[in-house]
Amino acid sequence: FTPRLGISWEVSRAVLPFASYSRSFLASPAFGFVRSRDGSPFPPQEGAQWEGGVRFDVQGRLLLTLAAFRLDRSNVPTADPSDPSFSVLTGVQRSRGLELLGSWEPSPGVSIFGSYAYTDTRVVEDTNIPEGTRLDNVPYHSGRIWSRWSVRSGLDWEAGVNAGVTYSSSVLAALNQDLEVPGFTVLDGGVFAQWNRWSAQVSVSNLTDQFYFLRGAFGGSGVIPGDSRRIITSLSWTR
Repeated sequence: FTPRLGISWEVSRAVLPFASYSRSFLASPAFGFVRSRDGSPFPPQEGAQWEGGVRFDVQGRLLLTLAAFRLDRSNVPTADPSDPSFSVLTGVQRSRGLELLGSWEPSPGVSIFGSYAYTDTRVVEDTNIPEGTRLDNVPYHSGRIWSRWSVRSGLDWEAGVNAGVTYSSSVLAALNQDLEVPGFTVLDGGVFAQWNRWSAQVSVSNLTDQFYFLRGAFGGSGVIPGDSRRIITSLSWTR
């Protein structure tokens, strides 16, 4: 039984507080890398989440959402510190933090989107892992800003550019270890054009071809690198 409950109250046309509560249930896989030493199946993961916040709408041009959340999960498989090829269960993990989402259209043809999250994740109940241990691969700070500029001539044609920045602070490579994977900042961009039924786009991810790591893997014995510079072009025609 996984209920989801929510409530919101329109204080004014521009202010909308809200709150929600939900429970989750996830059966553990019977095969793959999530396995115990003795081969016995893990019990299902269960979770409970509380969230509350407020949304602001300023004349439809500036939209902001600020929310605080808490998520408790139990029976979560994590890499066995003694042998990363096996998994062990943590008693209860807790994630708490803040989220900020926003979009702004300062003028026609200009749009700016942004997001930021602060997340603190800890082990709060366990028989083997000390309480208060920080969870692996979850950054304290993460965010993204994306902007788009375009010019248009009626319905005949439109052209423009877009650019964005993605940021993540450092993360722990593995549970109950001090090894950190450094944070990163990645730039993306592109150009686009549309004329009648034709449209073309060039998108570039990791513009500076930065070498960075996304997260730790295999119980801290390895890391996952991020993608190098990637250029994608597309041309399409609509009937």
